[in-house]
Amino acid sequence: MKPSKKKRGFTLVELLIVIAISGVLMAMSAPKYGGIVDKANVMEQRAHVREALNHIDLHNLDAETDIDDAKLFSAVTGLGQEFQDASAKVHADYHRCTVGTLRLFADGEAITIPEAPSGS
Repeated sequence: MKPSKKKRGFTLVELLIVIAISGVLMAMSAPKYGGIVDKANVMEQRAHVREALNHIDLHNLDAETDIDDAKLFSAVTGLGQEFQDASAKVHADYHRCTVGTLRLFADGEAITIPEAPSGS
């Protein structure tokens, strides 16, 4: 009789243990991942707001009339295509804020976004 070759491999129990450990690790890391994604989205919006505010600041340096910080961001017009492109990247919720509030947001402070008018 030929000697039988012993098959090598993982048992079902070993595979189930590895899968269970992987599941626990993924369950622990999922909430952190969500927080990281949210933080990245806020940082991206801050960058877009800064870009738009830079165009407003350049306008204020060159023009005879300044755009006041009390003016709503959505009401800022007439600054050219580059400003329009920059403001288009800013999330629509931030268009309901004043320029001054967006300056605080761009500097890293938490802000409260005004509620959208009813019916919109």
